[in-house]
Amino acid sequence: VAFTNPYKTCYAWLVNMRDGPRRAQPIADLLMLYSLSKSVGTSLDLYQNCRAFLKTLTARLRLDYAAVWLKHSLLTRSGDAVGARLMCSVPKISDLDDRLADDHPLIRKLRLTNRFTLTKDDPMFAETPVGKTLGSGALTVFGLGNLGALELFVVDPEKRPSEEQLE
Repeated sequence: VAFTNPYKTCYAWLVNMRDGPRRAQPIADLLMLYSLSKSVGTSLDLYQNCRAFLKTLTARLRLDYAAVWLKHSLLTRSGDAVGARLMCSVPKISDLDDRLADDHPLIRKLRLTNRFTLTKDDPMFAETPVGKTLGSGALTVFGLGNLGALELFVVDPEKRPSEEQLE
């Protein structure tokens, strides 16, 4: 039985990662998922979990802003409130609207598609809380099923996450 030197194997693996970016992508994806999963679950508090998750996500994807919006009915005891409420954002922007009406363009668009990206050239961008406050950039919105939405924002649209990263 022949044994391989683990240092040579590790070195070959690192060289392969350096020279073959397509082969390294699954490893990078796994590391990102690992970091994100490690960031949540340290508390039973929903806000603390969201904040830890968003901090890790903004650092990994080099975002300027990220936010979680939840259906307002999930955050009230009666469950009859409509629209959405800002649960958490990183960084916290004090001038940002923290409520969206049920007929807000973002909510209407999320009923039609699960993910979309808006830039300052899109008329709907100016109607978003981030667009109103910051004025330019690229905003990607993910629907979270029947729970709410995740927003990812970069000031420079050229630096927004790639399609592979978003999927």
